[in-house]
Amino acid sequence: MGKRSYKSYTKTPEENRVNRIVGLNIRNQRIKHRWTQTQLAEKLGITFQQIGKYEKGQNGLSAIRLLQISKEFDVPYHTILDNIYEETEAEIIMKLP
Repeated sequence: MGKRSYKSYTKTPEENRVNRIVGLNIRNQRIKHRWTQTQLAEKLGITFQQIGKYEKGQNGLSAIRLLQISKEFDVPYHTILDNIYEETEAEIIMKLP
């Protein structure tokens, strides 16, 4: 059998920026709720490592996961998407508790 040919997918700078900002918004909500990554992960049925990857912007979210997260935080889904076009990462980080 030969090697499988996989297309490499490199995220654009804009995708990376959006993932990082969404991750910061998730982290901000988690901290507001005084939850650990493990506590949030258990509520979502995923690992704390995955929460860490979301918060660091290493992994993007599916629409379903976005809705699950916003439901757990009891916020509208757009709260998790706040600031993706209006602020820089540095400005968001300065607002974190």
